[in-house]
Amino acid sequence: MNQEATERLPEWRKIRLFPVRMYQTSSGPIMGHAERETTGGVRLWAPARLSVMGVNVVYSPVAFCEEYLDLWFRLVAGTNRVPEIIAGGYLEYVKKFMEGGYKMLPMVLSAGIPGKEHSVKDAPAAGGEEPAPLEKCPACQAMLSNWQAHYPVLEIEAGAVSDSGEPPRRWVCEMSAPDIRERYPNYTPPRPLDA
Repeated sequence: MNQEATERLPEWRKIRLFPVRMYQTSSGPIMGHAERETTGGVRLWAPARLSVMGVNVVYSPVAFCEEYLDLWFRLVAGTNRVPEIIAGGYLEYVKKFMEGGYKMLPMVLSAGIPGKEHSVKDAPAAGGEEPAPLEKCPACQAMLSNWQAHYPVLEIEAGAVSDSGEPPRRWVCEMSAPDIRERYPNYTPPRPLDA
């Protein structure tokens, strides 16, 4: 019987005792709880990329890192002391991280090359069932079997007025606004699309 060996991971209560360190990389600062530093690199638990938007500091998870990131020093331009206010924000980020605030969810990826659009109705699915036609998400224009899967929301800008005298409206979805489900809980996108 072939069993795959799994790495034994420390508990989060132990991880939170590791020092918080910040490293400057070519793609911006990254920080995390530094478990062990070697001559080659460091393991960062609950890694976060930092960016500044206006006066706000945004802590973003590193793609595909649900627990830790092994950061190689050849990718690091330097280190700096973590300002107290940034460390405080990071600790709040870690709480959400540990609660499962960042979990990779299964999703369908779509890729293609520019060309003439066509329907998949030409080829029947297995079992003789016709596949659902592809629809375009009104916000990001991705082709999906169900455009509501991206949670598109028709936002109305309060206080603004367009040339027609109506408030301006625009579609946003979780591809352009990852927090859209939290901002509009229990929202049901209209169907049909022009509703």
